[in-house]
Amino acid sequence: MVEKEKPFMVAAEVAELLRCSKSTAYRIMRRVNDKKRAAGKIVIHGRVSRQALYEEVGL
Repeated sequence: MVEKEKPFMVAAEVAELLRCSKSTAYRIMRRVNDKKRAAGKIVIHGRVSRQALYEEVGL
């Protein structure tokens, strides 16, 4: 059975994906979430939308 990708990521996953520290991952997540919040979207503290993160970092 193939596991479907989860729609949200936590800091550890972001840090692993981008090969950076967790503190840098949190900073990037905050930037992405701030843009979503400014656009009137609901954001979840400590998580980031996988799609929005990929768009932000160009993946």
